[in-house]
Amino acid sequence: VALSSSQRNARDDERKVDIQTITSHLEDYYNGANSSGVTGRYPTTSLTASEASIKTALRDVSTSTFIAPGSTSTSQTFIAATNATQTPEGVAPQPTVTTYVYQPLQANGALCTGDVALTECRKFNIYYRLENDTTVKITSRHQ
Repeated sequence: VALSSSQRNARDDERKVDIQTITSHLEDYYNGANSSGVTGRYPTTSLTASEASIKTALRDVSTSTFIAPGSTSTSQTFIAATNATQTPEGVAPQPTVTTYVYQPLQANGALCTGDVALTECRKFNIYYRLENDTTVKITSRHQ
């Protein structure tokens, strides 16, 4: 039982570090450290399209950060929200212990989809679930 609890704690710690690292890279993107030279906005949901999308948008990122414990690829873990509901209970799809849900939003609260050069994503939410307390967590910037 103690070993199982230690393993859950270790996986939860990894999830927290992943989210902190992803958030840091998204902030760098917002501040102009991106291939498009755009500042003051975040990537659209297209960021989650593939590992190549992540590598292109976020400089010097290790894509392993985008793979949750128990998952095997970024496409299985780092997924786009399909709605703009900004609550842990309302976001779709719901995060699991093996998924991180990225929700970029426009200033008016609409979901940011499409071309980043044409869409001003002013804030984002990342939803994820821990094993130990099974609570959906949210990390936000520029709210």
